[in-house]
Amino acid sequence: MRRNFPSLASDQYAYCFDSESDFSGHAREVSSHFKMFQTLGDGMTAHSPAWPITRENMVDYLFSLAAAMLDDADLRSAASYEIRAVGIEADSIEFARTVLYKEIDQSKKFQRRYYSIAERKISMSESKRHDKRYEEVPRWADGEIESVQRLLWQDHYDGIRTFALMHAIAEHFRKTENRFYGHTASLLNWKVQGQPHDYDTAYEACLMFCRHMTG
Repeated sequence: MRRNFPSLASDQYAYCFDSESDFSGHAREVSSHFKMFQTLGDGMTAHSPAWPITRENMVDYLFSLAAAMLDDADLRSAASYEIRAVGIEADSIEFARTVLYKEIDQSKKFQRRYYSIAERKISMSESKRHDKRYEEVPRWADGEIESVQRLLWQDHYDGIRTFALMHAIAEHFRKTENRFYGHTASLLNWKVQGQPHDYDTAYEACLMFCRHMTG
């Protein structure tokens, strides 16, 4: 599915959501499905091929996408997978907080500890060394936000999925610890245009439509 929609910030370019786009190259910066093209002030007429947006345009893209989704149920449905942290549940986040590196008693037969996000289990059994569901607990695992994000992040995630994951983790920490941990872009150490809180506000605008208008 392909949908073109106007930018809320400029009449010189417009945006596109393209569910069929290939995942490649610099599209990883945000999403291969989030694109823009030049209009040169000529309405929605394309005066260039479409290319994947970068973080520079991410805030405007998300605000503009939210506006476009308001009256387009198909767009909401298609964009939902990109916007929502699909597969990231509170239980997974809470389990990742319990994955902690510990110095092992040298007198014990099995010294390494292994964890499985899918199984939500931690084990000292040497049999887990060759179990593909398990990985060895790394030294940096300390139960804090960065550690949880590193444990749950997957190497196929692009920018928007990475942002969605960190946003979900930060929200979980905020609710369980009752304090603010920082804006998502700052937690990811992104160099951004404008203010970091703008990225959260724009993302949450889209998230609201995807959660409450797609079920």
